[in-house]
Amino acid sequence: MAKFKGILKFSGTIGGVTGVNSKEGFHLREKQNIETSRYLTAPEYTSFRMNGRYTGMASRMSMAFRRPLRMFSLAVSDARMYSRLNAVMRKILMSDPVSKKGEFNFTNGIATTTGKQALLDFEFNATVAFDRLFKGSYVLDAASATLTLSGFIPKKALQWPAGATHATLESGLLHFDFAKGEGKFASSAPRVLSKNEAATDIVLPSAAPTAGEGLTKVHFLKVAFSQEVGGVLYPLKGNEAGVMKVVAIE
Repeated sequence: MAKFKGILKFSGTIGGVTGVNSKEGFHLREKQNIETSRYLTAPEYTSFRMNGRYTGMASRMSMAFRRPLRMFSLAVSDARMYSRLNAVMRKILMSDPVSKKGEFNFTNGIATTTGKQALLDFEFNATVAFDRLFKGSYVLDAASATLTLSGFIPKKALQWPAGATHATLESGLLHFDFAKGEGKFASSAPRVLSKNEAATDIVLPSAAPTAGEGLTKVHFLKVAFSQEVGGVLYPLKGNEAGVMKVVAIE
């Protein structure tokens, strides 16, 4: 790609030539046309075809994973959550230690420690770190899908955004089939706490969906903030409206 030092500079594409302004300077890039038949069969494009296939698989699995969580995560997700989760799914896929190159699958990937670590601690709102807003501690009873927060003091255990008067805590459990790309989700009843509430023990039992063979259990914790006006709670909006992350994987 040649560098361009003339007076004329443009962005976009004109006559098959694209102007690119990067930190190295302004460049002109000519469009490369590759015949479809050659791309699909030529050995030199094997890696491109494989990467494209894996990217598509990761995108579809990400969509399937998000679908049962949509309403639960909607208010506490940032605009880039979709692309970030796509990247996580690709890491899970590439963690497959069994299949030969070009035939990796999610089932083998999620069965590994590396695959699980790729999804563990995933945050749905990366604009505000979960641990910045949530400073408390919790214990998970995986058998009953129950999160317990003992001696929870809202004013100390949460970093309250400006204007927030209440916080709502919920846990969730997703049973996900990485072989079929299907999942069932259930959440606990929401626990609403005022900012100045005294220390209390909070128990968040998820109404666990029916389990099945070969399913991955993914546990979530969500915190959403609201403001009381005239006796009515209104959810906060913006980056600090709430946070949610994956807290455990089985």
